[in-house]
Amino acid sequence: MAGFCIVMLMMGFFLPVILVILLLCLMFLVIVVFNYFLESFALYRILKNSNYKYPLLAWVPFYNRIYLGEVAGNKKLGFITFILRVIYLIILFVFSYFMKNNVQDYSNIYSYVIMIISVVVYILNTYLVHIIMKKTIPKLADILTIVNVFTLGISRGIVLFILRNRKELIINNK
Repeated sequence: MAGFCIVMLMMGFFLPVILVILLLCLMFLVIVVFNYFLESFALYRILKNSNYKYPLLAWVPFYNRIYLGEVAGNKKLGFITFILRVIYLIILFVFSYFMKNNVQDYSNIYSYVIMIISVVVYILNTYLVHIIMKKTIPKLADILTIVNVFTLGISRGIVLFILRNRKELIINNK
């Protein structure tokens, strides 16, 4: 009987902590999906305004980074971001396979590589959006980039969504 009381007492302490962690994870997931939707819709509208043949490709999760680079005027950086995201996904799957099979030898190396790629992709995305902001609103671009960095990229989708119909973003394509 005493063991049951201790379990209930511990549940009373840890249940609120578990609920807070789950709510934070849910909030993070909602923010990521919301940001993805805003960015993809903004890229779709920019490509549609530029009379691209397949503007719906802006909704493809990794491939839309190539279009972001093209809108920014630096397609190479967009392609590098695309490649790094694909490598990140592959390493994440390999890492999860090794963790499932209890192979601990390389887990630290995989963790460091995943963190480094995440930071590099974040920096490249921030730089590409900064170039887009410099094209459209040069006076506010630096301030909005600082806000983007402090919000960890959450404001990136909002800014792109607001700028989606600007004439400066129309791309001369094929």
